[in-house]
Amino acid sequence: MSHPVTRQRSAVWVWATTTSVIMGLGIGNRLFARPADKPPRQAPTASAPTSAPANAIILFDGKDESKWTEGGHKPLRWKVQDGAMIVTPGTGDAITKDKFTDFRLHMDFYVPTAADGLADRHGNSGVYLQGRYEIQIIDSYGHEPESHQCGALYSIAPPRVNACKPPGHWQSFDITFHAPKFDAQGKMTRKGRVTILQNGVKILEEAEFDHVTPGPTDEHLAQPGPIRLQNYGGAPVRFRNIWLVPLKDG
Repeated sequence: MSHPVTRQRSAVWVWATTTSVIMGLGIGNRLFARPADKPPRQAPTASAPTSAPANAIILFDGKDESKWTEGGHKPLRWKVQDGAMIVTPGTGDAITKDKFTDFRLHMDFYVPTAADGLADRHGNSGVYLQGRYEIQIIDSYGHEPESHQCGALYSIAPPRVNACKPPGHWQSFDITFHAPKFDAQGKMTRKGRVTILQNGVKILEEAEFDHVTPGPTDEHLAQPGPIRLQNYGGAPVRFRNIWLVPLKDG
């Protein structure tokens, strides 16, 4: 039987030798280094504004709000300034007069800073596809992706990455939307799908859904529906360069 001191010295020699080999292989730092703090998420590089293709329906050109209402036949009362529609306190949601089924939608949006007022709302807004499925807009810069953060299909599918810029910067959504499909008896034969690029970064890809998100205009899932921009407490979120290309059913 070996002496306890001898066993201890042997163990120390084995540990030291093994450590030297590991360091010599260049992997020691990765094995023994203390976990570093996560680096802050950086805003993606700004991309050039996306121009509408020739076959696009222009929903907002920087001046004309005539394709929008506040519901029913009420004219939209949002402020238009510097080429943007601005959510205005005391008004309703902005809702397109036209209704759509499958489409590609582009928009630029601006989440306000504290200097813009109502900072406690964190720039909260959203774009409802067909008036039923909300894509969240909110100040999510630096947050973990969750189903209530910016770019999420609200309460259903979180963005797979955080592609947000800090508040006070223009951002963009490019949304490809396919509505749920139904047979003649009203049975759903295919779930809806949505793919989203935020600031050119793919944050959702073919995310499926078979029910509305909270606060829908209606639940007539088999029918076309409008684009709806949310006024959540009057936070002055801005929108510009809004256009849509209808897609064939698919």
